[in-house]
Amino acid sequence: MSEEFVTQEQVRQMLHVSKRKAKYLLDNGIIPCINTGKKTRQYRVKVSDIEYYMEHPYDFAVGMFPSGSKYKSVKKEAVRLDEDIVQKYYLDLLSNANDMLSVQEISELTGYSTSAIYRWIERGWVDSMMFLGRHLIRKDNLYSFLISPTCATFPQKSLKHLQQISDIKHQMQLRQKKKQ
Repeated sequence: MSEEFVTQEQVRQMLHVSKRKAKYLLDNGIIPCINTGKKTRQYRVKVSDIEYYMEHPYDFAVGMFPSGSKYKSVKKEAVRLDEDIVQKYYLDLLSNANDMLSVQEISELTGYSTSAIYRWIERGWVDSMMFLGRHLIRKDNLYSFLISPTCATFPQKSLKHLQQISDIKHQMQLRQKKKQ
């Protein structure tokens, strides 16, 4: 079965967003697409990717795409996580895990769907090997990915990932209090 593709204008109409927002979604990979490099019909977007975005919308900062000048931009405060605490946290998280993990096991550890993990494999973010028709990922490869900037800068994080970040921030606060 062949996948149906649509253009940027059709994406805009399907999502009921401005041209600017549609271009932003496509340019920044929030909705995966093929950039043909042409002046017209520059983007080819799978309908399934649009449907996924509609089910899991990206949470934009208020005012990021204002419809008038009366709206003021509100920026989300970025907090830089302490790399040592992040590394220790994920080492502890993975300490009891098997050396080779299935996609389902990683899904349970991270809170991301199995389809998201397959996308990580497809994009080369996580190396895997096939064994008896299943993708298996080495624990150290998963660890490297979890502490990488790619994972840290996901625009849409799972609830479990958000909780893990919250735990790391709490550990940073405790360390800060000990220093004082």
